[in-house]
Amino acid sequence: MNTDKAYAEKIASEYAPKEMRTVVALRKLDARAKLPATVFAYTFGTLMALNEMYRSIFSPAMTHFGVREAEKQYVFAFYMQGTVALIEKWLENDCRDDVDEIIRLIMKHTMADENRTTHENHIS
Repeated sequence: MNTDKAYAEKIASEYAPKEMRTVVALRKLDARAKLPATVFAYTFGTLMALNEMYRSIFSPAMTHFGVREAEKQYVFAFYMQGTVALIEKWLENDCRDDVDEIIRLIMKHTMADENRTTHENHIS
């Protein structure tokens, strides 16, 4: 059956307009050439957004909860990686759990409860 398909594709390609095949090939080449720049742009944009979020939201929040300046980068990395891992696991499970449950889990494990208001209380 594969030989029939290959033969049919060969015949079809002989009758396809050559300019169209060239345009398709050039579009594929263009997309491949632009891929590194696209990946860089998305990555750079994400890093810039995270940096701004850290500066304006996370760092002040950690100060509020008593995280020492020297520890902030580690605490931030801990929570970010945990959140990403939770979302990755949800995606691996084909998003079977309701998104509200995933949000609840993230909030539960990243928010301080009222009985532990400082970072030091979290680790003691």
